[in-house]
Amino acid sequence: AFIMSSLFTYELVILFAGILSFVALLFIGVKGLSKPDSKSKKALFFLLVPLVMIFYPINSIQKTNDNLEIMSQLNRELEAKPGQEEKKLLLKEKLAIISQRPIEDIEDLKELAKASYLTERYSKCLYYSEKVLDKKPFDEEAQRLATLSKTLED
Repeated sequence: AFIMSSLFTYELVILFAGILSFVALLFIGVKGLSKPDSKSKKALFFLLVPLVMIFYPINSIQKTNDNLEIMSQLNRELEAKPGQEEKKLLLKEKLAIISQRPIEDIEDLKELAKASYLTERYSKCLYYSEKVLDKKPFDEEAQRLATLSKTLED
């Protein structure tokens, strides 16, 4: 999966601006170290700002991946033993968090569709299944989930 596919546009802008700022300030700071009374040595202190700009989106990616992993585990557990209401509630929470992110990876979309189906959110299941089918038209699992969702939604 492309690592940045779960980032919002503003997070991508922050990430790339942070990288560019970091490189520029590092260059200015290192160049200033060669001059004894240079004010550019202060640029090294300002490297903290781009570091924060870089790590904010990375933290978002990590949280999203952690939540996706937990959601996948809950999906497997609920498929094996469907009647676990406590796990179903936890799955609903994770689904609410993850569904706010711009997820584009096919496997992650299938997990979202499964989670939606298992939590009886059939319109969301259909939505995610159709997103998978747009990218991979003959995916059997997505076709099955879409069909089940259409049937149960009516």
